[in-house]
Amino acid sequence: YIKRNDSEVIIVSVHVDDMAIYASNSELITQTENELEKAFEISRLGDIKQLLGMEIQRDRDAKTLKLTQTQYIIKILHAAGMENCNAVATPMDPHVKLQKLPENVTHPEIKTKYQSLVGGLMYAAISTRPDIAYPVQNLSQFSSNPGPEHLTAVKRVYRYLKGTIDLGIIYSGENTSDIKLYSDADWANNLDDRRSVSGYVSLLSGGATTWSSKKQPTVALSSMEAEYMALANTSRENIWIRQLFTEIGELPSSPTPIFVDNQGTIEYTANAGFHARSKHIDIRHHFIRDSIASHEAVIHHCASDENTADIFTKPLARDKHQYLVGKLGMDRV
Repeated sequence: YIKRNDSEVIIVSVHVDDMAIYASNSELITQTENELEKAFEISRLGDIKQLLGMEIQRDRDAKTLKLTQTQYIIKILHAAGMENCNAVATPMDPHVKLQKLPENVTHPEIKTKYQSLVGGLMYAAISTRPDIAYPVQNLSQFSSNPGPEHLTAVKRVYRYLKGTIDLGIIYSGENTSDIKLYSDADWANNLDDRRSVSGYVSLLSGGATTWSSKKQPTVALSSMEAEYMALANTSRENIWIRQLFTEIGELPSSPTPIFVDNQGTIEYTANAGFHARSKHIDIRHHFIRDSIASHEAVIHHCASDENTADIFTKPLARDKHQYLVGKLGMDRV
């Protein structure tokens, strides 16, 4: 719920019986609490410390806001019986390629355990731990019939969380540049159906704000096509973000920069014509061209090593993984 008055703004976010109030100054927060208390029974808990399992630390002197899920991770490690496991530096082994088991091979004694372990990771992956978004997306595909190798892989994610239990996203009030997005795809990533994986991340105030790792709905016939479909997905996210900013009274003043590492994709985005190599691409993926024409987005090229969205498309080696985790604005607290 949003209320604006000249240069002042009050935002009340509600999830069932949990509520957080954000305002231009503390007097407005108190005023809002007083008005709410006239109609509802509320508990005034002071400065926000925790919300929906996320821990929030605010340092007014440093002008930073930190989001972590340390207690939640401790809880799922304990539930998995892995609170004393050995830590690893990356959530997935880049040298291991998982595949579905043959239909005649089943491990019913593993299935329930595996589904429980994957389910425990999901909330962290969508809330404060973008660094495990790809592993959770990838491992979820094997939930119907997992084998020992799949169980080992999901346990590795828990071992990674054990070593990074205090890792969180840090947003800086000193770094208030406009939002930017990174888009990437890993062509023919899946060995079972050869579908590619799309990934994107939006960054604001030095930290990741929204992110996605998702298998593409159709098979891409080239890396350019895979990147183009990923870019269309990123463009839809950009539209939603711009609408959100407009709703709270912060209308973006310029097109949102979207960074991709495939030059062919950029050239194809700028070329409205169709040709034999691309006329089969589903019309919905051409959404990005409308965004560019309406000045809602502008596409920039970036080096593959600097594409932050790479972490959402494939397992990475230790150095590359840790570098991109830092680019997501994540640090220990």
